[in-house]
Amino acid sequence: MRVSTSYLWCLTAAACCLACDSTPLVAPTESTLHLVVSDTIVPSGGSTTVTARVVESAGTPVHDGTVVSFSATLGTVHPPEAPTARGSARATFTAGQASGVAEIRAYSGVAVSEPVQVTVGAAAVASVRLTIQPGSLPPGGGEATLTALVLDVNQNPIPNVRVVFGTTAGTLRPGVAATGGDGEARTVLRTTATADVSASAGGAEAAATVRVDTPTEITITPTPAAPVAGQPVTFALTLVNETRAIRGVTIAFGDGETRALGAVAAATVTHTYQEAGVRTVTVRATDVAGHVAVSSIVIEVAPPPGIPVTLSAAPAEPVAGQPVTFTVTITPPNGAPAVRDVTIDFGDGAKAESLGAPSGSRTVAHVYGAQGSYIATVTVADAAGRQSRASVGVTVRAAPRIGVELSASPAAPVAGEPVTFTVRVTSPAGAPAVRDVVIDFGDDSEDESLGAVNGSRTVAHVYAETGSYIATVTARDVAGRRSTASIGITVEADSSE
Repeated sequence: MRVSTSYLWCLTAAACCLACDSTPLVAPTESTLHLVVSDTIVPSGGSTTVTARVVESAGTPVHDGTVVSFSATLGTVHPPEAPTARGSARATFTAGQASGVAEIRAYSGVAVSEPVQVTVGAAAVASVRLTIQPGSLPPGGGEATLTALVLDVNQNPIPNVRVVFGTTAGTLRPGVAATGGDGEARTVLRTTATADVSASAGGAEAAATVRVDTPTEITITPTPAAPVAGQPVTFALTLVNETRAIRGVTIAFGDGETRALGAVAAATVTHTYQEAGVRTVTVRATDVAGHVAVSSIVIEVAPPPGIPVTLSAAPAEPVAGQPVTFTVTITPPNGAPAVRDVTIDFGDGAKAESLGAPSGSRTVAHVYGAQGSYIATVTVADAAGRQSRASVGVTVRAAPRIGVELSASPAAPVAGEPVTFTVRVTSPAGAPAVRDVVIDFGDDSEDESLGAVNGSRTVAHVYAETGSYIATVTARDVAGRRSTASIGITVEADSSE
């Protein structure tokens, strides 16, 4: 049987097709395989295109359909085998969540490519940039946002990289964060003290300082500390800020007036309060960062004093009944309201005495009738309705009594015979003056006044009838007290009759 040539060719072709179905077409011996990737750096979970170029020894591309196999030390390549088209086979490398350097190879027959490295995730980190917003916190602390930008060697941001934040003060929420598509990871620092913060990713780290500004220390010193209305007050201010320059200072005096002092670290300010009352003085200092410090003091402004007045007494320790001279001295200062009235209260229950509206010195006398301690007070009222006072203490001692003696000669006269009475009045030191002396002869005759006797005085009297009589002398002092002395007289009948 004769078989045609065309039939044999068909059988051969069919056999070849069956062989192709069972054995992949690979690169001929001495072929060269070149491997390239679209990106040499990918994030965790990222991917890149892998291209294998297969060239025969003659320099021509291999037949289409030549199978190329791919492998990777990290991550996966899909598909693991790919046919060539126009000499190239393509696959996709996909990184897992692990970071590192993946080595990718391509195989076809005995041809093997040189490995290509793809850096994955944190292994690709070349640098970390750390920024803080705000850059400083006000006194007392607060919150600042930390942003870490993770970059590769080409300064491209790397997403999906784990960043660990650290701080020497305060708390971080969260402490670990992953970068987003923009290569940034963020956390919030809450702190009351200056903190050194850091951000690390892969083998790179960045550090910065979050500064908590110290408050401006403000000292306010008033002179005088207890002023009166109308008196100038000088406020000495000192302001200390160790971290920031002071941008502006204002002082509010508490009576509606506020004054701007500018950017000062020390100042002296004078202010006059026109009315009495409690005032709160407040100083506000703003630094260049806009932080405000406030300090206040409270001062009490007293009403202006009344017209100065003094009061003295002479003697300061009189005896009862002895006149005391009080001296009132009034010294109105220049510009003071006029004196409207001056009264003195002697402190013994007597009616206060008005002295009118004197200026300068004025004297007034007063007699205390009983011993004891008294406080005399003078009150000066001015035309503005203000009052000023002065007082003096007076100690009144009990006065010694006047001494009085009475003698008669003869002591036993006869009826009709004159009897000479001798009255002796003695005033001891401190005793009130004698006002009058009266003698009662004891015989129904009128009493005889001897006046203000001081010493001895004689007076004659005739008893007309016999009998026994008692003559009494009474001395009365200016305080109204009495001292008496008596003597008995026996009048006998005249024996010559």
